[in-house]
Amino acid sequence: MAIAMPPLPRASQRIRYSKKKGAPPERDWAELRPDLISLILHRLDQAELLVGGVAGVCRSWRRAAREQPELWPRVDLREGLWYVPPFRPKISIESMVRKALRLGAGQTEAFLSDGVDNHTLLLLAQRAPSLKSLHLITCSVSNLGFAKAIKMLPLLEELEISRPTYCNTREMVELVAGICLELKHFRLVMHGLEGRRTSARVASLVARMHKLRSLHLVRLKLDNEELGTILDNCHDLEYLDMRECSLVDMDNMDDSPRVKLAQINMDNHEYSSDQQVDYEYKIRSIHYELNYRELRDGSLSYYPDYNDSYEEYCYYIGSGDGIDDADLEQYEKILDVKIMRRYLS
Repeated sequence: MAIAMPPLPRASQRIRYSKKKGAPPERDWAELRPDLISLILHRLDQAELLVGGVAGVCRSWRRAAREQPELWPRVDLREGLWYVPPFRPKISIESMVRKALRLGAGQTEAFLSDGVDNHTLLLLAQRAPSLKSLHLITCSVSNLGFAKAIKMLPLLEELEISRPTYCNTREMVELVAGICLELKHFRLVMHGLEGRRTSARVASLVARMHKLRSLHLVRLKLDNEELGTILDNCHDLEYLDMRECSLVDMDNMDDSPRVKLAQINMDNHEYSSDQQVDYEYKIRSIHYELNYRELRDGSLSYYPDYNDSYEEYCYYIGSGDGIDDADLEQYEKILDVKIMRRYLS
């Protein structure tokens, strides 16, 4: 039995199907207007700028990255090592901090990072004495290292200490209470393993921070009496978050602290203990929401191992004028210009 063959497509169909779309015209990224280059760089992650990538595509982009200190008033290197490509030499948080501070030209006022050690924190304190906002997440800082650095930062108005690794939390808070007299926003995330004595001492130290406007105490074993002490001494408090502070009993609270809590933006939502959720919540609630009012009123100027071989890979960070673009050809070949296109869309 013969099998019927399907009919052949008409000639017009064959012609239509055989046509291929022409390749899109190539775009010369070096010829973009400076304002567009600046817009793209502002939308990139700062860690990506520091390790090369899009910012190092050509001379004009490298010059724009190094000649705009306004890119660096707020240095955010959270998970910054994720951006380091495998073909790059070893790059550390310290090397990126060093470059960011140099590019900031002394204008850095806010710093956020995880994995900061003693040397990096001391470098930050020395190069950015006007720092107003500091966020240390799972830092590897010792008590001595923290003490040296915090004494150089008396202008701090916003501080986060989340899950410190090697230091005594009580001693850190004691230093902050005695030195950072202008502190307005404080966030402390404990491991949840500290005892009642440590929690009680921390609560008494927090009560000495009289100018606080927002306070986050996560996994602290404070009770109603210690919470009342904080409320009695922090008269400017506008926001309070006590996630996983299990000993606070709102149902059996005295009238005085209950009345004060009624005047405060109290966050009573249930949150996951997942570190990333905890991490994102911090940035949203402290740095943006509360400081927006101060930014609007003009009362605050917030912005939202060193490796020598690192220099030769980050050409755009140096002077740039003495570098022949031909020397970068081997690196530019591996740059994916599709990344840049998504920032222009």
